[in-house]
Amino acid sequence: MFYKKKEFPEEGELVICTVKRILPHCAFVILDEYESKEGMLHISEISTKWVKNIKDHINEGKKIVCKVLSVDKEKNYIDVSLKRVTPAELKMKMNQWKFENRVEKMLEIIGKKFNMNLDQVYEEIGDQLIQKYGNLGLLIEDVKNKGYAAFDDIKIPDEWKKELYRLIEESIKTSMVTIKGSLSVKCMEGDGVERIKKLFESMKEIAKKDGSEISFLYAGSGKYLYSIKAKTYKEGENKRTKIFEEADKIAKQNKIEFSIK
Repeated sequence: MFYKKKEFPEEGELVICTVKRILPHCAFVILDEYESKEGMLHISEISTKWVKNIKDHINEGKKIVCKVLSVDKEKNYIDVSLKRVTPAELKMKMNQWKFENRVEKMLEIIGKKFNMNLDQVYEEIGDQLIQKYGNLGLLIEDVKNKGYAAFDDIKIPDEWKKELYRLIEESIKTSMVTIKGSLSVKCMEGDGVERIKKLFESMKEIAKKDGSEISFLYAGSGKYLYSIKAKTYKEGENKRTKIFEEADKIAKQNKIEFSIK
């Protein structure tokens, strides 16, 4: 990552670290998000279990997520812990780091397009984004929620906004997850085929209004495979529940037998 924070981290903050050097009773790590900052990871803060050899748990060059225990600004001394990071915190921080690097790559692409180096792009765009969000990765979440309106209070040329928005939109599309399953759909009415088609169209409209997509594939004997695209698996499951609850009501109104697997 190019951008580095110049200040010190806060106690309790989650930080991305690269293991620099391992000693018998501790390891020294580089704080990747901070300029010229290192931390000390004591053997007692490696794992909740007894640690005989630190190298059984981490290696030099390995990226890890640590929690800041204490900071001494005068001595430039930072204590960190690995064992106090929960699985949920680890996942959250690594995702944030991934998105932050993704946005920085977008800024680099914009710089090349407008004949600027990354330093210049940070001066024109990056610093504003960091001031607004704290980290670049949160811009992607804001665009997901607000669309182009996320750039309303960012003072940069319109052509830069449009290019950044385009890159983020592409990134969101490629990072969507797909949830799949099967349904059984039958209608014994004379216009049963048309009723089923209308049911599927209604489901697509319900999904679209909810910010997702659903598609169908006929599998024979009244059975269909469905795919739902969403930003996360949890969101996809919630959207699936909502879509099928609405679809079940429509099916009953149109005398369609409707069951989900």
